[in-house]
Amino acid sequence: MQRKIQRGVQFQHDFYQQYLGYEFSRDLVVRIRIFKNADTYRSFIDAHYPHIPKTWIGVYLAGVNEILVSLEKDEDAFYKNIFHETSHLLLTDKVKNCPNWLNEGLAEYFEYMNMGENEVNVEPQTVKDNRIKHWQNNQKLPNLLTSISMTNKEWNFNDNVSESDEPRTLGWSVAYFLMSSNEGRNCIKRVLSHLAKHNNDSQASVRALNENYPGGTRQLVQDWQNWIPQTHNPHAYLLTGQAASATASVIE
Repeated sequence: MQRKIQRGVQFQHDFYQQYLGYEFSRDLVVRIRIFKNADTYRSFIDAHYPHIPKTWIGVYLAGVNEILVSLEKDEDAFYKNIFHETSHLLLTDKVKNCPNWLNEGLAEYFEYMNMGENEVNVEPQTVKDNRIKHWQNNQKLPNLLTSISMTNKEWNFNDNVSESDEPRTLGWSVAYFLMSSNEGRNCIKRVLSHLAKHNNDSQASVRALNENYPGGTRQLVQDWQNWIPQTHNPHAYLLTGQAASATASVIE
């Protein structure tokens, strides 16, 4: 278990450096606390962090820089949970107030990592992909620009009340779309660099997209809508085999 976690954390760490331009703090540690079951996890959360929704099966605590998860019977879901929260931890090392459409979109992207011996395949989320296609086919596709323009407070409210998982579905879809090309990954890299310098600007990501995506947000929306009907294959990345540069501290 620890080897798979370490390799997954290392891959994400290297991905953020290689593709997204991150320079991490030298003392960065990905600290993961694993509870033996959902009951002990929930008891700890209720005692120490009662504001955290009971539906959350894992959480990244920025204040103490620690990930909390419970050991799941479904092994696949367990690793998805860890890799999702790891993205939040790594992203926050540089961008302290990332817009949730991008923060959650990247976490949803890395959640579906499939670790092989020599490569990592990031699989598309079939449920979300089919949902987006269904919305488009029925002319009910939500307004993407409205979603990415929301403040985090507005985004969280919509996330809590949405019965169709709309905010996270849009976040995942845009992240997967951008990650599908070198141009898109470079756009995310430049957006994150802009956000690191403008942490208190709720519209910083929209400004950065307008400046760094060819044609701005209007063209982004058009290109994304044209991409939706296509078949979306897994994204394959070779493992470098480099010595570990990220420390994953696992507490069981």
